[in-house]
Amino acid sequence: MKMRRLVFSFLILSVLGLVACKSERQKAVDQIDRLGVEMFSDSTGMLDQLKADELIRSYIDFADRFPEDSLAPVFLFRAGDLMMNLSSPSGAVTLFERIRSAYPDHERADEALFLKAFVMENQLGDLDQARALYTKYLEDYPEGEFADDAQVCIMNLGKSAEDLIREFEARQAAAAGDSLQGAE
Repeated sequence: MKMRRLVFSFLILSVLGLVACKSERQKAVDQIDRLGVEMFSDSTGMLDQLKADELIRSYIDFADRFPEDSLAPVFLFRAGDLMMNLSSPSGAVTLFERIRSAYPDHERADEALFLKAFVMENQLGDLDQARALYTKYLEDYPEGEFADDAQVCIMNLGKSAEDLIREFEARQAAAAGDSLQGAE
């Protein structure tokens, strides 16, 4: 009889624990959803920087508290994307790397690697590291969605906008010359 009572008590406590965890998870998801809406002002459509920062913290907090949850890498990616677009490149790089190391099989792990390289190149100006990361992308994901982009980025690494325009114009002129010769 005591054993049955002990097992029953254990089951009740386990169920209550699961419900409490689930409700904590749901509270976190609800807060994230609310902040995602509140991040943009209804009247102006402008980004509220404080709400965006709070949303980033909520995304990271969720991943810290529920690392095994399927939403953890999704939220980390969203936080990294926000940081990248809100000029917090070091934080974005850290989050993109966290996705790669903690969730290497996640469907957006390849994109996280590409974006890490992109941020290193365009926001942090570390061209050597960017080249290494773009090359790693091509090694790990030769058929990946961003393989062509990574190849172009490597070819154009360190070139100014003016250099790229001159190269484009030279290619256009060469192509026009070739088509004129073919017409003769």
